[in-house]
Amino acid sequence: MPMQTIRCPGYLVQTSIVLLLGLQSGLPVQGAESFGRLFTSPAQRERLDAMRRAGTEIEVEVRDEELVINDTVQEQAPLNAITLKGVVYRGGGASTAWVNDSNTYEGNIAAQDIQVPETRIGADSVEMSISGNQSVIRLRVGESYDPATDRKIDLSEDLQPQATGQAD
Repeated sequence: MPMQTIRCPGYLVQTSIVLLLGLQSGLPVQGAESFGRLFTSPAQRERLDAMRRAGTEIEVEVRDEELVINDTVQEQAPLNAITLKGVVYRGGGASTAWVNDSNTYEGNIAAQDIQVPETRIGADSVEMSISGNQSVIRLRVGESYDPATDRKIDLSEDLQPQATGQAD
């Protein structure tokens, strides 16, 4: 006997699925208590709301030996210094450099009399020129340039661990 193919219209299958899902949602939910914090009872919600309204504060005790205070004086960039804070280098698109609190993507560096051509943004450094200064300055990320003293300051050196010369 040859096998026959029975075809159902698409709406019939969709209707059957919707009916089965509708019947299943009417069944009582098993294990609702196992959800824990995700769902709370009305009494639990009221208790939480009362705690929020009361402004309950939690007191935390911190022992002195846990506090680490670093009294070393680190070299800081002068107020008028130019600091390269970061670079996003894109090989196939526009790269961006963060100089002081501005970036080249938004184009607001020129207000500080700093010119950074996009072709001069590298993967870890930027070449820039400053109005009134004929030379091109190359800064790596973390370096600052003080135009008053014409000198670079590497702020990232203060963050590097110091070698003690002793083997562990």
